[in-house]
Amino acid sequence: MANLSGPLKVGRVVLSGINLYRLNFGTYTGLGAKAVAWSLVPVYGWAKAAMIGGQIARLGVQTLVRQPESVPQVMERLQPKMWGFLGVGILVGLIQLAVNLTLSVLVTVVMVPINLFGALLGDVGTLIAVSIGGIVRIALFLMQLWVQSRFLVFNVAIAVETEKEATDAIGRSWSLSERSVFGVMGTLLLTGVMLMPIFLLTMIPFYFTLSPVADILTVPPEEISDAAILTLLMAFAQGFLGFIVLVFVVQIFTNPLFQSVKAVLYAQLCDRQEDRT
Repeated sequence: MANLSGPLKVGRVVLSGINLYRLNFGTYTGLGAKAVAWSLVPVYGWAKAAMIGGQIARLGVQTLVRQPESVPQVMERLQPKMWGFLGVGILVGLIQLAVNLTLSVLVTVVMVPINLFGALLGDVGTLIAVSIGGIVRIALFLMQLWVQSRFLVFNVAIAVETEKEATDAIGRSWSLSERSVFGVMGTLLLTGVMLMPIFLLTMIPFYFTLSPVADILTVPPEEISDAAILTLLMAFAQGFLGFIVLVFVVQIFTNPLFQSVKAVLYAQLCDRQEDRT
């Protein structure tokens, strides 16, 4: 792998992903727009959108290993894998959902007696219970992040290792992340923190619903008119529509960036695995 040797450093991976995205901004965002458009079409469009995400990742990996491919070349290679992207994506999603629900249930089971015990001890017990609850919730978050990290590069594996079955990508992602899981967790966390402000912008349309809400809150319930309720409902409908539109627009730019980071991460994980063999 070109310029990828050495330990996995979270900052280096994310910055390299940003640089890869910047250098191919037009191509990647163009594909991101196509993915968003296809995602509006049920089933077939979802598979197409998932494949385009893999296409961006493969373009990135091939650039990193200095064997660049064109968009049509990558499309031709990945077209037979289109349904594999969707099927494996659904399978991975179900696995993560099952694990997260199981962990959440276990945390609830653990916290119920702790909260009851804390309530019996008064203020000191409550403080102890709250402290333990905070620690447990942080542990839950880290465990969920750990699971997500183990499956993070499955779509990149499908896109790059086209000679294998799509389902093999689950084991491949698990294997690649085995000895670098904390680095992968850090990369996922840092990328999420970096993108969070952008996604917060999608909440702006709801800001314009505050005025009708404030107007109704200053009026006694028995004096609220049908016109005021209709105005409030219309404001919420417009806010929700604006939110949906902004989510799609944001996805055009953020999904290619995320795929670029994953391309760098996959390339370095492969390089580290090759060094160990």
